[in-house]
Amino acid sequence: MRNKFLTLVALAVTAGWATPAAAYFGPERNRVPESRAYRQSSDLTTRSVEALLHGKTQRAVDLSTEAIAREPSNPWAYYARANALTQMGRTESAIEDYDSAIALSGKDVWGRSVAIYGRARALDAADRCTDAARSYKEYARLVAPFEPELAANARQYSGYCVAASIDANAARQKVAAMNHERTMGRLDATPMHHKVAAKKQLRKKALPEHHKVAAVCPPTTKTTR
Repeated sequence: MRNKFLTLVALAVTAGWATPAAAYFGPERNRVPESRAYRQSSDLTTRSVEALLHGKTQRAVDLSTEAIAREPSNPWAYYARANALTQMGRTESAIEDYDSAIALSGKDVWGRSVAIYGRARALDAADRCTDAARSYKEYARLVAPFEPELAANARQYSGYCVAASIDANAARQKVAAMNHERTMGRLDATPMHHKVAAKKQLRKKALPEHHKVAAVCPPTTKTTR
């Protein structure tokens, strides 16, 4: 379902706002203005999306940046660049562009919903689950009156991100515990004088640097005759 939605979004950008799915969100969606600058910006945005679909992320960024320069009020140009930046791992820059796309979409619920969902996915990919969940829920509230199924899916995705984060933390803790058990197991299998030396070595690792030096080279004491 997620891949189907993302494909639909790519088609929306390529088609210049006109997609059947936009009808679900009412008649307030924007129409492509007839100005020459906007047409040029839309053409560049389409080429940016096509470049991204072919794996040319830097080319996609360059084309969408040019599209923004031609017409700074084109929200889809920001959205296209945000998608490319997300794939490059430049999350903060992508979030800025998604926010610009949201602000420029105005009353166009379809455009806003697409940008909000893109922001949620970018945050999700960066393991920023708290922020991602907030965006998923914002998207769900926006589309629920028109597409309750999409809203329900978005709420599930926010839960998946949190669950994955918890699982990752649990896995790290398990590995740490296993390593500790292996270390203690090796101590149990060694003679007593080796155990003492090993335990001293473990304690040294936990000491500050100046304490380590003191432990290796203890200060000498003067004796009086």
